[in-house]
Amino acid sequence: MRVIVKRPLANMAWSTGPTAEGERGRRYWTDGYTDVYTERLKRLNYDFLTQSDVPGAVSLALRFTLSMTGVTTAIVGTTNPERLPRNAELLRAGPLSAARIAAIRARWHDVGDASWTGQG
Repeated sequence: MRVIVKRPLANMAWSTGPTAEGERGRRYWTDGYTDVYTERLKRLNYDFLTQSDVPGAVSLALRFTLSMTGVTTAIVGTTNPERLPRNAELLRAGPLSAARIAAIRARWHDVGDASWTGQG
């Protein structure tokens, strides 16, 4: 079976400041759609999301998603077509290490709860 993942960047819910392009991370979701993701990510407090390295965080999120068994496609939406080749370039670093994946998942299991499901 092959898996297609939608929104592997969670609408950049972790980005409340300017992105590399100078836009606001939650600019297009003024209806509160990403608020649940933002709150989860605040609680998770992942080290890679507390840094100001937006390309690094995007790379890690995409590489984490595409490192999952069975995932063959990640659908990343953008209003800026220039991001497509940049995102593709970020994937050149390859899959995340098993240790890095385990650390991300361990933090999720330590902090998350059963109510943390997708948003449709």
